[in-house]
Amino acid sequence: MENTKKMEYTEFKESLKNLVQEKSDSDMKVEIVQIIKNNQIKSENLTYKSRDYNLFPSIWLEELYQQYQEYGMDWCVDMAVSILKNVKRIDEDQLMESWESAKGRIIVELIKESWNQELLVEIPYKAFLDLAVIYRLKMWECKSGDVVHTVTNEMMEHWNITEEELYETALTNLQKEEFEIIGLHQVLQDMIEEHIDVEQKGEFHGWAYVFTNRSRIKGAAAMLRTDLLNRFAEAHGSDLFILPSSVHEVILLPAKEDENTAELRRIVRETNEEIVNEEEWLSDEVYYFRRSTGAVELIPE
Repeated sequence: MENTKKMEYTEFKESLKNLVQEKSDSDMKVEIVQIIKNNQIKSENLTYKSRDYNLFPSIWLEELYQQYQEYGMDWCVDMAVSILKNVKRIDEDQLMESWESAKGRIIVELIKESWNQELLVEIPYKAFLDLAVIYRLKMWECKSGDVVHTVTNEMMEHWNITEEELYETALTNLQKEEFEIIGLHQVLQDMIEEHIDVEQKGEFHGWAYVFTNRSRIKGAAAMLRTDLLNRFAEAHGSDLFILPSSVHEVILLPAKEDENTAELRRIVRETNEEIVNEEEWLSDEVYYFRRSTGAVELIPE
């Protein structure tokens, strides 16, 4: 029978690593690694290492520790072994394949430039207002979302391409990706009103829209689709305010001349602090799509 006394996190992760190692193939080494996520959020993950492969799945240990509190160690070990053993392994040749075979699978993601300086030192990126366009190589698809690998400077050198070529290829692929603009109607209106004083509610629109990709994962790259922004703006006969909801989507508001931009910025920042996980923050600024220029602008404070 499993010991009912719960371990502290430090003891748990070492015990889990050893137990998973016992149930793993002899050529697989189980390790605990530190992963840097969006906005420099660091997490400890459990993963496999092998001299024959260089890309393996990893499991967020803090989340698994929460499951341990409810289900116990045996459940966590079985879950970890199942995940690590039953996913596709990628060797270096597959990862560092030719540019011709890889370029159709380059996708983009938007992150905040100033919040990710440590990450951006290691990878190619292109500045976009206060954001950074980074690149992922789509490895394969699954129900929970695409499995991707961040494009590094080393990979770009191996492919013998320039940063501009990488960027242009990614934008071409972005034009082929499906995006959607979804009316939030009363649901989003209620959420916005939670952050607005009663006397200010009349200043805001009764309609707001979510702009994201079809999977709704890392869909804030929709901001780069100025063709779709322009089509939507023309249909509404107005420019657009763009509020960064998270890395997964942005919110569009048809603009009014007397819009309280300071209030919009306050909503964005309070939403980040009170609702959205820090790892999923996109920005604390407000943007504007102007039909006359066909471009997205950063609204100054």
